[in-house]
Amino acid sequence: MAVHPRRPSLVLHCRHLEGEPGRRGLHHADDRTRRGCSALPLPPDRAASPRSLGGVARPPGSRRQRAGCPAKGKPGRGARLSAGARAGRAAVTLADDLSLERFVEAQEPIYATALAEIRRGAKRSHWMWFIFPQLAGLGRSETARFFGIRSLAEAQAYLDHPVLGRRYIECVGGLQDLGISNPVAVFGAVDAMKLRSSLTLFEAAGPTPLFAAALDRWFGGERDPSTLQLIARP
Repeated sequence: MAVHPRRPSLVLHCRHLEGEPGRRGLHHADDRTRRGCSALPLPPDRAASPRSLGGVARPPGSRRQRAGCPAKGKPGRGARLSAGARAGRAAVTLADDLSLERFVEAQEPIYATALAEIRRGAKRSHWMWFIFPQLAGLGRSETARFFGIRSLAEAQAYLDHPVLGRRYIECVGGLQDLGISNPVAVFGAVDAMKLRSSLTLFEAAGPTPLFAAALDRWFGGERDPSTLQLIARP
């Protein structure tokens, strides 16, 4: 699929990503050590962000907000909101939490490539964050946080989405069609752990025999304990 001529591909800029510090082993080791993906220097005011990696919307916490300045059109810290305004803001927050456009936009230029690599049993490009997303709180890089699934409700909405749900099932089905069952051979050690986290999340979100079968085949039936702990939190 052709990349938008006026917007650089997410994949072409993946080398700018910061590493993800380890969490219980290899789950979030530095992606830069894999397959020669080295970080390139960026000016301090142009730190890697999902917008610079393919045009997706800026993650929460813009430069203006990080500096402690209120966003345009919004009251500052000292302002008081009416009950109606607070209720309206809560509704907007809920809508934002369930917004899936960040995944649709990120997948647009690379989904065909990702599916082809899965079917060949050899991941070579950089798309794990938004093809097999995992629960927010597991990854520490800005990109991992941006594409983290924020709740079980958002995971259910992802599976119900007419494009994203179909693609997720298609990708898991592509894995199941392979003649091997070693996730490290297909994804590498770091992304293999992310795959287990993703399958664990979506099995909980919408019990589908395909997800359980993939966990049984690729991970000996072991679910990701950190994902289960986060799901169980009130």
